[in-house]
Amino acid sequence: MAEAQKELQKIRSKDDLYPFMSAKTDEIMKHLSDLLNNRQLILVTQARNYIKMNYSNCDLSIHEVSESLGISDPYLSSIFTEYTGESPLTFLNSYRIEIAKQLLAESKMIIKDIGFNTGFNTVQNFNRVFKRYTGMTPGEYRKMNQ
Repeated sequence: MAEAQKELQKIRSKDDLYPFMSAKTDEIMKHLSDLLNNRQLILVTQARNYIKMNYSNCDLSIHEVSESLGISDPYLSSIFTEYTGESPLTFLNSYRIEIAKQLLAESKMIIKDIGFNTGFNTVQNFNRVFKRYTGMTPGEYRKMNQ
């Protein structure tokens, strides 16, 4: 603040004022942009954490995640994709599949139960999404990793 006051005292004409005001406006805009980016990053982190805490709920929706953060669905989708390179739904499915892979490799749980425990509401949906993300069925994955 003191530096800006010193700069202001050096201004002797309107011609000197414009470059000063332009530079200060740029500084303020940069600061506001940094604050917005920081807020967005915090929201994305909170969304990721919410998904990780609630992935096993087969009714988990992007609407629920955005509502928990107090923001709209489109805004969440936009900033989530911007910061992570994937949509919230893709992140949710990827996370569910990672947990399912661990359970398939490390437990004796029935495949159907793994699907339900990782948030898939039908065995068919679990098999379809698992194959899309891994290139194999849950049964094939288990055989390969046990």
